[in-house]
Amino acid sequence: MSDAPITTTVDLIRHGEPAGGIKFRGHTDDPLSEQGWAQMRAAGQGGGQWQAVVSSPLRRCAEFAAELAASAGIPLETEERLKEINFGEWEGLTHREVGQSAPDSLDRFWRDPIRCTPPGGEDMDAFSARVMAGWNDLLARHAGKKILVVAHGGVNRVILC
Repeated sequence: MSDAPITTTVDLIRHGEPAGGIKFRGHTDDPLSEQGWAQMRAAGQGGGQWQAVVSSPLRRCAEFAAELAASAGIPLETEERLKEINFGEWEGLTHREVGQSAPDSLDRFWRDPIRCTPPGGEDMDAFSARVMAGWNDLLARHAGKKILVVAHGGVNRVILC
């Protein structure tokens, strides 16, 4: 019996540009724009040799992940806990719109996003715990494999931290 460590390789990729421009888009389920599709297809080339793809369920991740997994003939999993942070009342609003309606809240958020959660939004501790639970489970399911995770900027930052 060998005590050699098991090596699991994970490539993280953030979704491309979503349709609808720059806005607070956590759980808002916008699809990729044409440019976003081009970005994702370019990023997915040459990485290969993945044994599985794990994706956030949101369209800006899941639609590309499904296309890539189907073309590569590898399993696709959707992991609910890899959704982006929920911005609450700010969901779907531009930074300008929030700045006009709640400039003090927006300023506090930019200065300290960990302690200054958008109204009705997910706090950073809950978000981090959710993402890490999903991350740990997917590592256990895919021990010893090479996988691709298609997720969001906030999710990837939590994982990297």
